Amino acid sequence: MLSSASGTAGEARNGRFVILDPRTTFHVPADTKIIVSFQWVGTPGKHHLTGIWKGPGGVTSTSSFDYVAPDREFGGYWSIPVTAEAPEGAWTFEADVEGTPAGTRSFEIVHGDAEAPVTAAAPRPLVPLTRQEMFALALAATVTVEGLDAAGKSITKGPAAIIDGQTFVTAFAVVNGASKLLVRAGSGPSAETASVLAWDRRRDFAILRVPGVAGVTPPGQAPALPAVGAPCVTVNAGSDGAYSVTAGDVVGVNDYPDVGTRLSVSLYNSAASPGAPVLDEFGRLVGVVSAGLYPGAGYSITRMAELGQVPPTMVVPLSALSAPAGAPGVTLSAGLAAGILKDGARTQPIDQKSEFSLNEKEMTTFVNSDPKGTIKSLAVVRIYNFDNQLLGETKPLKINLRTGSLSMSIWKFGVPPKEGVYRVDVLLDTDVVWRGYFRVVK
Repeated sequence: MLSSASGTAGEARNGRFVILDPRTTFHVPADTKIIVSFQWVGTPGKHHLTGIWKGPGGVTSTSSFDYVAPDREFGGYWSIPVTAEAPEGAWTFEADVEGTPAGTRSFEIVHGDAEAPVTAAAPRPLVPLTRQEMFALALAATVTVEGLDAAGKSITKGPAAIIDGQTFVTAFAVVNGASKLLVRAGSGPSAETASVLAWDRRRDFAILRVPGVAGVTPPGQAPALPAVGAPCVTVNAGSDGAYSVTAGDVVGVNDYPDVGTRLSVSLYNSAASPGAPVLDEFGRLVGVVSAGLYPGAGYSITRMAELGQVPPTMVVPLSALSAPAGAPGVTLSAGLAAGILKDGARTQPIDQKSEFSLNEKEMTTFVNSDPKGTIKSLAVVRIYNFDNQLLGETKPLKINLRTGSLSMSIWKFGVPPKEGVYRVDVLLDTDVVWRGYFRVVK
């Protein structure tokens, strides 16, 4: 069951029956009928729906009908007249589909209007959108973020969700290692920034504040997490950079150590790109697609028994995203490269990448710093294999930085002699300030 509602009036909208005055208390003789509606997700095709009204003193009434569902999501509604003889007290409506219990709805009948509370009119309920409307809003809620290295070469590219006219959120991988970012809505012009407002590598998000992006259409924002079973839509970037929309259902809400709350979404077809917005059935933003529980790894091991299983898409909910008020932004960047071109103020990495050959003798890790305060620390770089075994570390490097002192820290080390996936951690004292993954191939 996705939802249920009760009231005295309703109408069909976009293939659903919507209760116009949702409530659970009804007054006799002012109210002359009660309507109960349910919405489920199941299988398309013919269904036999039964409803049982149960009132005080053993009063019952049953009605059934057949319904052919054109889609996985379908619903039904029942109504019953209310007369002066209707027993006062607590009532329950029970629904079943093909004889299987499919939800209950409780309400109360009160005799007399004198004691009925005077309340303001109930707010008009949200109207579920059609699939076409959801698809259109998902595309409108998406911008493209492109990351450039110090030489102006494109090294990352992916979608981002629109928070408001100048604030966007994407997955950390979309900004990782970039020296500057280009943000574009649709086919419009790009706006440029060299900083992020806030980021969290482990929780896999980056928030950008970029004024001047033309053609931005912010979606509404969902006030709470969607229920399990709720429909949703997101987008996927093709090899040509064009976005396609894919629909799905929320299949889980879980809390994980270190990364916090994640929504699990099962998509009907295609995949979803990290950083893509996820919208609910009302067109509201609920979160952004994550690269997974281990963002940045880029590579995974799949067991033979899992080849036929499609893992759910992980989503960072909107409630888990945060940026400090008035934050000035954190200057990018850090990354891996084949080498460094040293040229005074124009010193820059050469050939930024995450895949190295066994024929290459050396690789470089670099971190650009623009501190917002004084930093005195010892920096160390450690290299681990895929099994989290420490392969080596650099000698401690003294770091002494002041506010506004732009600098680049550089570490060179040999390419590991075996094929595989490796991890690089940059630490200031005991804190990991940057983490990257790379692969060694023949």
